[in-house]
Amino acid sequence: MRKITNKIFALSGLLILLLLGACAEDELLQQNEDREIVFNATMPGDDTSAPQPGTLKSVVTVSPNDDVLNLVAKWKEGDKIQIYVRQNGTVYKVEQLCDIYDISGNGKTCSFMFSLPSAVDPEKDYDVIGVTGVETTSISGSDVIAVSQLRRTAVEANGEVASPLWFVTTKSASSAGLQAQFQHLGTYEVLHVKNKSKSSMTFRHRGFEAANHWYKASDNTVLSTSYNPSVSSATGDAESDKSITIAAGGSGRVLSWYIPSGAKITDAKLKATVNGKSVATADTKTSSATIERGRAYHMTVTWDGNDLRFNERDSCPDNNHPHAIDLGLPSGTKWACCNIGAGSPPEYGNHYAWGETQPKSVYDWSTYKWGSGYYELTKYCTDSYYGKNGFVDNKTELDLADDAAYVNWSSGWRMPSLTQIQELINNCTSEWTTRNGVSGRLFTSNINGASLFMPAAGSRWNSELSYAGAYGYYWSRTLGSIDTYGACDLIFYSGDVYWYNYGSHHYDRYGGHSVRAVRVP
Repeated sequence: MRKITNKIFALSGLLILLLLGACAEDELLQQNEDREIVFNATMPGDDTSAPQPGTLKSVVTVSPNDDVLNLVAKWKEGDKIQIYVRQNGTVYKVEQLCDIYDISGNGKTCSFMFSLPSAVDPEKDYDVIGVTGVETTSISGSDVIAVSQLRRTAVEANGEVASPLWFVTTKSASSAGLQAQFQHLGTYEVLHVKNKSKSSMTFRHRGFEAANHWYKASDNTVLSTSYNPSVSSATGDAESDKSITIAAGGSGRVLSWYIPSGAKITDAKLKATVNGKSVATADTKTSSATIERGRAYHMTVTWDGNDLRFNERDSCPDNNHPHAIDLGLPSGTKWACCNIGAGSPPEYGNHYAWGETQPKSVYDWSTYKWGSGYYELTKYCTDSYYGKNGFVDNKTELDLADDAAYVNWSSGWRMPSLTQIQELINNCTSEWTTRNGVSGRLFTSNINGASLFMPAAGSRWNSELSYAGAYGYYWSRTLGSIDTYGACDLIFYSGDVYWYNYGSHHYDRYGGHSVRAVRVP
């Protein structure tokens, strides 16, 4: 009986030990589960649609076209997140980088998880800080992550490149469904380099000379719920990671990432190494743009074989517009740098009906100065079929009193003739591009390399502005030779540039088109 009792006690003890062990294991599992933190991560917003294709392990796409300003942030396979945890004023680094999973179809959201450092009490509040797109270091004894300026030429053809982003949020006992709302730490500056010389060139970006820098050479970003950078006093500059080679007539680009300082670009000179020699731009760059995080800013310089310039040679030497641009044309005609009514080359300026000298609110036959319809013309008519009561005056060019350039800008300026428009097209190459985010065509002389930008300012019909940003319509002073109710036009869009010699519906004289003036010595 005693042996049986002893066996019962022995079995009971073993069972108790097993139960205690199971409880301990369950408690350990529960503790481990408490330390596994899962987040849903969201990228900053942008104004574009689907993500660009590509395999680069990055989170940002910078468009190669300078008409796209917003940085496009998308999650991609292989992206990793560095996590820091702060509790009671102490910052702990999670040593293992976090992988992402469950990436959404549009690339804007994903999930990730990490284990709390052993020193963090999960029952008390703590902050979670995440950084992606750049290597960071938590400085010992300070609540900061060190972030340095980046400048690189190694960019994928689709524009993909890494860019630092971060989030900070507080985990409390009542927190549920944790969200990581990422935001941009800085911005990108895209430097477009044009080689207008007759031979290839090598180019290395070496920074800028400026009294006040619009970027922070290095930065220690305070880990707080609001963006509060603590900038160092250094004014140094990062060089390109390598030189780029640009063929004659070609272009290249260098991307610079930095944290904006809040200052605007004022009288800055670009420093560079061109063909092994240290140079600086022969002119300076000033911009009124307020530089913000999360956007891309575009800057263009041109190498002509001797000088590096922001403004190409023979273009505007200052901001006191208009200037007469000498394109070396055979007739000696010089073209104005900007439209009538504009304060700078990219501005649209005013729209005028043909033969009128002031803009107006409604553009149709009922408001047209020289006729109330196709068959009611009262001036500039070569066919009695279209003249009011058979009116004909056989005028084929505008009188000075009806020339918008002459009336608004003085006797030195005229609206161009059809012949002068043809001369411009025949002696220049043109490319669809942008200036300060405005689309248009850049005409570059085949004779002396000087250039002229015309914005795609669209046209006005009735009370509406149509095709702005897509088409440019510029009146000549020459009447249409086929339909007398129309006038000759310079017309361009992204695919072509041409002149128009008669009036279809879209080029009727009552429509509001741009005017670019000319001067002849």
